[in-house]
Amino acid sequence: MKSIINLKGMHCASCRVLIEDICSDIPGISVCDVDVEKGMLTLEHDTNESLEKVVADIRNVSTYTIEHIETIT
Repeated sequence: MKSIINLKGMHCASCRVLIEDICSDIPGISVCDVDVEKGMLTLEHDTNESLEKVVADIRNVSTYTIEHIETIT
């Protein structure tokens, strides 16, 4: 599956690294592409549980706002 998450509040390379670190800790995430300028995170993941874990972890460890999630199967 592929999901695109629009995030508000990212502004620098450290923001990208934080999101990449979150994704790297979650089994089932095969691609984690962070575009700081567009405020967009593109994921390729095995299950909805992987996506839900990324979303929960972003909400727990950052001040970013998740504005929209689109999943393409």
